Amino acid sequence: MKHSIAAASLVALMTACMTASADAQPKAKQTPQAMIPANYKAQIKERLKTTLVDPYTLRDLEITDPQPIPYFGSSYPGVCLRFNPKNNYGAYAGMQTYIVYFKGGAMKVIDHPNVKVCGAWRPAPELAG
Repeated sequence: MKHSIAAASLVALMTACMTASADAQPKAKQTPQAMIPANYKAQIKERLKTTLVDPYTLRDLEITDPQPIPYFGSSYPGVCLRFNPKNNYGAYAGMQTYIVYFKGGAMKVIDHPNVKVCGAWRPAPELAG
């Protein structure tokens, strides 16, 4: 009988310790996909419409999947974007690359970035015009 009570006490104590240690573990960091705003593509498309001379004739529009963007010692969720836009003369200006990141929900743009931080590129026709 003594052994049964001791064993039951030991099991209860071990269960309590396991529950406490599981709760004490740090939570995993969210992925960039989870941290980036759900409407990030719509925000990018709107920015392209309001800043480019002719946003409806973009060529070779490509984007990366959401990823951490290192910026001045911090990291923010974002994407890399590249395309060939028309200039004021109607000629194509050549490929331009930008990094778009989100800080506190607000979109920020880095032009002429270090593209070594960019992941794999994929076509992004959904962002054109």
